[in-house]
Amino acid sequence: MLSTDDFTHKRCNCRKSRCLKKYCECFFTKTFCSGACSCLQCENYEGSKMLMDTLEKGEEEKQKEHDRKQIRDGKLKEKLIKLESVPRRSSTVNIFDSKKSPTIFSI
Repeated sequence: MLSTDDFTHKRCNCRKSRCLKKYCECFFTKTFCSGACSCLQCENYEGSKMLMDTLEKGEEEKQKEHDRKQIRDGKLKEKLIKLESVPRRSSTVNIFDSKKSPTIFSI
């Protein structure tokens, strides 16, 4: 996280999120909240255990999503390989099969 003096941005007015969600302007810009903010019950400050837990949880979720995507892509590749190895059928259909008698439909 950057300090509050690194650059200026809009200050937050968080009421229920404790400044730990991406819709908090400070959290979104990866800065700590400062005295200029109007937030309540803020947990976005240097040394906050709740902030560290939130950031670690976010990294774990990103890794899990990456792993899911890799597995999904791998399965798709396996399916494509299997499909490519299966001989393709002819796209035309012979409706007059000589082995079967024609079917007559009555309306």
